[in-house]
Amino acid sequence: MLLSNIGIFTAGTIICCVTNDFAVFITGRSIQGVGGGGSFALVSVILADIIPLRQRAQYQAITSLAWSFAVITGGLLLFSWLLLFLSFCS
Repeated sequence: MLLSNIGIFTAGTIICCVTNDFAVFITGRSIQGVGGGGSFALVSVILADIIPLRQRAQYQAITSLAWSFAVITGGLLLFSWLLLFLSFCS
């Protein structure tokens, strides 16, 4: 299930990479949102299943920190949307 969400996210990224039309770009971003949202939810479910209740908050904090770091640094390091999508595809 997690791999299918990553595949959906990758398909949306490829659509964004190859398009020159804004409507298709928005469609690709929507597909990415579905894949990313599914991945985020499944990671939370997997952590809840594997990690004991006493340690769960610590692992959730680490996961949230990783997501926050990725969002902030991804926006700061790459100045072009096309470079952002191409970096994920390569």
